[in-house]
Amino acid sequence: MGFSGTTDCIDGTTTALRTTFQSSSDVEYACMKSGGGCTLSGVKCDSKTTHITLTFTITQSSDLTNSSIINNFMKKLESDATAKTFTISVAEQKRSSTTLVANGDVQTDAEAVCASGSGKVDTDCVQCPLGQYSTNGVCLPCKVNTYSDTLGATECQNCSSGKYTYTTGSDSASDCVVLCTVTSVENGVRSPSVGFTVGAGTTVTTFCQSNYSVEYSTSKTAACSASQPSCYAQCMIKSVDTEAKFSTHTYRVGDRVSYKQTLNYTCGTNNDTETVTCSTAGEELSLSCPKVPVGMIVGVIVAVLIVAVVIALAVYYVMKPKPVKEQGHIEKPSEASEGSVSIIGYVRGKLSNIV
Repeated sequence: MGFSGTTDCIDGTTTALRTTFQSSSDVEYACMKSGGGCTLSGVKCDSKTTHITLTFTITQSSDLTNSSIINNFMKKLESDATAKTFTISVAEQKRSSTTLVANGDVQTDAEAVCASGSGKVDTDCVQCPLGQYSTNGVCLPCKVNTYSDTLGATECQNCSSGKYTYTTGSDSASDCVVLCTVTSVENGVRSPSVGFTVGAGTTVTTFCQSNYSVEYSTSKTAACSASQPSCYAQCMIKSVDTEAKFSTHTYRVGDRVSYKQTLNYTCGTNNDTETVTCSTAGEELSLSCPKVPVGMIVGVIVAVLIVAVVIALAVYYVMKPKPVKEQGHIEKPSEASEGSVSIIGYVRGKLSNIV
């Protein structure tokens, strides 16, 4: 603030300025009164040939959310630029006052100087929010691995040992976590991407490339700190028996199934259950139904025929007429009877061989 009509600076300028503002009846200067929340500092006096320049700083240190206090002070100071009387008490000079008339060269600085725990936003001082701290009247985000969970903080707190934050500006101790690096996977990718650093509890999803999948009944997602699933080559169905029947999904040649997956199906009129498992990654599977060997069928047929012959001969032998016995004479068996006995013996021999 420049004034004409004087050629040198006057001692006691700081006191004169403070007294002028404090004694003023103008409400805009009320914050300079005792307890008003404004302070005067940094008064400088520069003497020129035709005028002196006074530079000073008014700092609002309370009610920081009310930006109108300092703004109204500056506007009032600019409008009062025509004349100012500063009361000065300097015993050596034997004078009590001097009048400085403004030459129109009035400048005010809109830069706010904020108190501890606050920062400047445009021309206003605001309390630093959560996740920030104040330094030299500026609110800054908490650095990585620190946090601030209080308003108007002047410093941030460090995370506990072994825990870290992802980014700056953390506003809670819960932002401090155990970190984990996403691991790689063959024949697939992960999300978040491989190599990313995330919280140990962050869910990681595994995506396998074509014809690959995670083990059957294994989830594609897992916490980063847990064991991650692998991608295995799927098994391909090479053949499907025409008698194979499926209760849920019908499998066809060329279909693929996951590693460790078991397929259930039935065969024949009795619906006998059959199972096939993809026990080796990438193997080919055949869904077949058991067949009865031809030799076994022939053997069964022969056995049935022999049994039928034996039964027929046994019935014949039981039903044929008995020979008549006379006194002193026994009838000799006929040739037919002898033939029947021979056949029965032959059949018995064959049965013995079969058994």
